Amino acid sequence: MHFCGTIVYYRKRKHDGRMTVLQRTFLKDLAEAAGVSVSQASRALNGKAEVAPEVRQRIHELARKMNYRNLSRQHTVTLAVLISWMDHFTASLFNALSREAERNEIRLAVISPQHLSMLDEWLFDGVILISGRILIPDWHERCRLPLVAVNSRGNLLDRIPGVFSDGGFSQAMEYLISRGHRRIAVVNPGADIPTRDGKRGEKAFRSVAGKWGLEGEARYLFYRDWADLEARLCRLLDEHYTAFLDVSCDNGPRLLDFLRDRGKQVPADVSLITYDNREVSAYLEPPLTTLAYDFPEMARSAIELMRRRLKDGSGLNSVRLLTKLTVRGSTGPAPSR
Repeated sequence: MHFCGTIVYYRKRKHDGRMTVLQRTFLKDLAEAAGVSVSQASRALNGKAEVAPEVRQRIHELARKMNYRNLSRQHTVTLAVLISWMDHFTASLFNALSREAERNEIRLAVISPQHLSMLDEWLFDGVILISGRILIPDWHERCRLPLVAVNSRGNLLDRIPGVFSDGGFSQAMEYLISRGHRRIAVVNPGADIPTRDGKRGEKAFRSVAGKWGLEGEARYLFYRDWADLEARLCRLLDEHYTAFLDVSCDNGPRLLDFLRDRGKQVPADVSLITYDNREVSAYLEPPLTTLAYDFPEMARSAIELMRRRLKDGSGLNSVRLLTKLTVRGSTGPAPSR
């Protein structure tokens, strides 16, 4: 792996009977301890002639004491990819991440939340969390590896840099309202999500609803599983809701069948938008209107954040990306009453 900078390594020690990972030493930490600039410390470590011998010796001694290693041209970066579950979204994102990692000569290893101890025991350089719901606080505090979250949610994400989609709620809402819909419902998988991070996008939804005076009509709901979703949709149909936005990436064809089974024509009676922008979406009957994530850009941004964190500890600001609305045949004007 060739970064434009220096890769640092980490060491381990026993603590309370188990292995824990200690805080990394970055080049800027070494420079500060030596009382020199980062560039001067880098030149000293790389044997440049313009650094005084006594300064070079002091920096090398500090590097040994602080367990700093200049491995930028010798070390292949290995990242653990923490995946809570696998669905179409996660698989698409991981595929994009794998391609981006390969371009950057980075190795990836998939780890499930049930095997977090492997992150303490193996020599990983960093962790990328994909679409995880809740980070385990004691593990997060114990693990000192650089962490980047991608479209994840949970109690700790205010403190973790990441890459997130804007959700597209405002865009979808504005489009449906422009077609005359007022009774609009967003249905979101994850009824067990306890924090505001787990309800990302709800604020945008509420803002648009308030802008158009739809606070009493537009609904934002969570569901546990398909049976729960069916029950909620049946109640919404009984209340004459005319447009649904399903946040799941896998439900599109099933929702079309569900609506047909209940005698609803799409889009004559009900308009439907999903996040299922696979190629098949354009060939369903009717073709699905979708919100699409930019998976390649999400992967590129995640790798870039990790590169910066590994280089010098920067890359602490999160990146928010836009989704793309593709209008097809599953949306139309609101039905007249």
